[in-house]
Amino acid sequence: AFFGFIGLLLAVPLAASAGVILRFLIKKYKLSRLFLGENGSKPDT
Repeated sequence: AFFGFIGLLLAVPLAASAGVILRFLIKKYKLSRLFLGENGSKPDT
């Protein structure tokens, strides 16, 4: 109950935004040369 209702109104959209941004960054990382290796080939999964 640090900020009460106002804190809840701020925390929910911030958490949702953080989730969307995190999923986007993970997707970009998994398509990057760093994740795939230097030659850029897809991993055998």
